[in-house]
Amino acid sequence: MDKVKEIDRKTCLLGLRRMGKTSILFKIVNQIRNPIPIYINCYGIPDKRRFASILSDSIKDAYIACTGDGKYKSAIRKYIKESIDKIAYQLTDMELSVGHYFKIRIGLKQKDIDQDLLVEDAFNYTEKLGRSKNKKFVLILDEFQDIGSR
Repeated sequence: MDKVKEIDRKTCLLGLRRMGKTSILFKIVNQIRNPIPIYINCYGIPDKRRFASILSDSIKDAYIACTGDGKYKSAIRKYIKESIDKIAYQLTDMELSVGHYFKIRIGLKQKDIDQDLLVEDAFNYTEKLGRSKNKKFVLILDEFQDIGSR
């Protein structure tokens, strides 16, 4: 088999369960020169917010593991700090009583965030990192349709 021509393209492989889609994708990964493969089994991921977090972490970890780019570890902190505002909790109320009884009560609420925007940011992160570092990422998302269904 000839080497797969390296191109900047997104491909989706669809088919019935147990047809060998993932095996085909892993064979293709082996044909790409110096890829950074990322495999995520999406089965059981509760929502898009969690998926975006897993995807971003997987990209960062795979890049650092494949390249040993120690400087990137510190650079990523800035990106994460900017993104944390999108996924953080907000303080809804706080109570502190001193007297006969000592009581502390803190209320936290998850911020309302457009989860589609979080997923879009995670995919954009992959593309930006790949372009800036001249690296090819291969994302294999297995059972993608199951996000949020369990």
